[in-house]
Amino acid sequence: MIQLAAEEAWAGARKEAVAGWWERLWGWCHTPVRPGKKLVFAVSLVLVLVASAWFSRPFHPGGFKFWRRDSICTVYDALDVRWAAGSRQPKVGDVVRAGPLRLESGVIELEFPREEKIAVEGPAELDLTSPRSVLLQHGKLAAYVPASGRGFEVTTPSARVVDFGTQFGVSATAGVTEVGVFEGRVQVMADTTGASRQLTPNMAVAVDRAGMMSPIVLFAGAFPQVGRAIQIDPGNCGFDEFDRMRGGGMPAAFGFWSGPACTVSGPMQGIIPFKGAGMLRFLASPSSAPVWSAAPAKAEVWQLVDLRAYKEMLVEGGNGKLSAMFNRIGGAQVADTFGLTLAAFQGRPEDAAALWPRRSVMSLALMVEEITTDDDPATWEKLEISASLPAETDFLIIELRATGPTAGAGTRAAFPGHFADHVVFKLRVPLLGSSASTSR
Repeated sequence: MIQLAAEEAWAGARKEAVAGWWERLWGWCHTPVRPGKKLVFAVSLVLVLVASAWFSRPFHPGGFKFWRRDSICTVYDALDVRWAAGSRQPKVGDVVRAGPLRLESGVIELEFPREEKIAVEGPAELDLTSPRSVLLQHGKLAAYVPASGRGFEVTTPSARVVDFGTQFGVSATAGVTEVGVFEGRVQVMADTTGASRQLTPNMAVAVDRAGMMSPIVLFAGAFPQVGRAIQIDPGNCGFDEFDRMRGGGMPAAFGFWSGPACTVSGPMQGIIPFKGAGMLRFLASPSSAPVWSAAPAKAEVWQLVDLRAYKEMLVEGGNGKLSAMFNRIGGAQVADTFGLTLAAFQGRPEDAAALWPRRSVMSLALMVEEITTDDDPATWEKLEISASLPAETDFLIIELRATGPTAGAGTRAAFPGHFADHVVFKLRVPLLGSSASTSR
């Protein structure tokens, strides 16, 4: 009876405390308070709710997205994909939810929330189980897992592979799992026996139905290749630094722009930089075509880009993509043509001046394109080119140019208002199928 009375007293006190709290809150809400304090309270409450929603959302590397809680990954790339009948058929850019994917042929590349990527080659069946794991029923995949994705798991009917930040391949056929590591390390565990083995680069094992592990030899070419891309910004790629623009001819070192007649400019003549505070302005150089010449005037700017640190990507089939934005003042008499050149060379940057005039025969790769811009100074036009870069490439020469009017207009007013901005260079290793699939 004493215990029962104590419990009833505690319950009554708790009820009175809750009622008192609500009475005080109700009274505060109806008490005249300066509008500023109520506004601060309301804003603080909204911020708390927004922060709670933000931190409770599933992580995704692309920033804020409408990301469903059952979302597993996104389709990053695809190569000659043919889906099995009755299977889901996501396209590049689609968010994919949990469940199976059945692939008859081709390669699909999936990106997971912590930037892990896997390339799955058909015929294959893959179950997307969570943002941190997949089940490979049969087929083969290659995985690229950065440090942010350590702990990513690939399971098969006979084994489990736990990653520690690496590149590896997994094949599952007829109850046998094969695992090969090309960079970093993974832990391989057999389902039936619990046996475990850690693999480091150039090591591979086969796990059979009974859980027995046997060392084997596997090559990276036996698996599809995950596409990878990095952005290598040329020096002063936004033309916001005046001290990294030099007058003269072809540069002999990396990291700055050089041209016979050019300058970095802020907003002028009704044109605002595409990005940042500055933009490149083309000027007529002393070597531009004279008035009596039939050749058009030309303004050029160059930069050398060092690729020696990216030899591994070049060996894997690196593709270079270069883009730039162009604009000009309006006027029917103003020349409207700009150009972009990407040339790859082997050798030293000091030799660039001698190599450039002979680029058509001396370059390892060469891509030249032009664009005709509109008459609206408020719009910038993008020109983009790409080229496959051989493994022997040591450096690139990037050229931006503006083409002036032909004879009769003179050279002084050849470029009354011609601009470039936001130069971007990306080096990408493309998504590829295995050597077995490409040989068929």
